Amino acid sequence: MKTIARKWLVLFILAVCMCAFSAPHTVQAASCKKAAVKNVTVRKKGGKYFGYRRNGSKLKKKWAVVSKKNRKYYYYFGRNGEAYTGVHAIGTNWTNTKLYVFSSKGRLDLKKTKALEKLSASKSDVSKLLSRIGKYDRKNTFKKKTACGVTFYVYRNAFTVYILEEKGKELVDYVEAN
Repeated sequence: MKTIARKWLVLFILAVCMCAFSAPHTVQAASCKKAAVKNVTVRKKGGKYFGYRRNGSKLKKKWAVVSKKNRKYYYYFGRNGEAYTGVHAIGTNWTNTKLYVFSSKGRLDLKKTKALEKLSASKSDVSKLLSRIGKYDRKNTFKKKTACGVTFYVYRNAFTVYILEEKGKELVDYVEAN
């Protein structure tokens, strides 16, 4: 009887371990260099930039790297295949969402992105973050909302900055992509 119970215990432990370690893994947005698709052509259509693979298919919801004149440019293409411009939040949930700054041509601006990363960290001043985003993106339209006692700013329906109040100051709680 003890051997049967021991076998069941071992099987149970194996099943738990398999479930824990076989959970689906997502590529974090912060690792754009690792996740970037290569051999991509960027074309301008109607004032917007789109990325295409060699077979002619559009890139959608993907990072891409394009090499030009010994430089690498990183792009992120959204749901419709259009390159992001301005400030965007990219990530699968609030724990891995990061703010990125893209040029008017859709290229990732690493310097500005790093500056925003510091300002969007938890417990930083919301007003500084919002003003910096306003400098980087002229289409700056934040709407302050409150629901169920939670205050947040929605930015162009692209992302939401959740805030917490401490000693009369609004601080960043976290940023989430919409």
